[in-house]
Amino acid sequence: MLLELQNAALVINNTLQEECASHLPKGIKPGSSSTPNRGTSTGQPAMTLKKLSNNPNFVLEEEHNRCCAKGTCIKCRKMGHKFAECHTGWKATPKEDKGKPKETAKIGKEFRPNLGKD
Repeated sequence: MLLELQNAALVINNTLQEECASHLPKGIKPGSSSTPNRGTSTGQPAMTLKKLSNNPNFVLEEEHNRCCAKGTCIKCRKMGHKFAECHTGWKATPKEDKGKPKETAKIGKEFRPNLGKD
């Protein structure tokens, strides 16, 4: 049931994005804003680009709009299908090993045989 709702939401979102991209005024490029939000605050801490870029599947809004305007898939950048229908899929997200300590190099002591020295 949840998967069906998610798929329906993706289809609606894709349709909306394509519709918005096809009706942009001629002087405005996708991803640009005629009224920039400079100096405004939402009261929430801003997520930094560096933090978002750790996710290999993160797509900037400008790139998302460019793909929608061109009619290409956001995941694989190919034409002919939407990202909800993409068979390539997202890149695997790296998983952290929280339970296992990382293996470290062990440094051994030099072995010197005792040659008759007492």
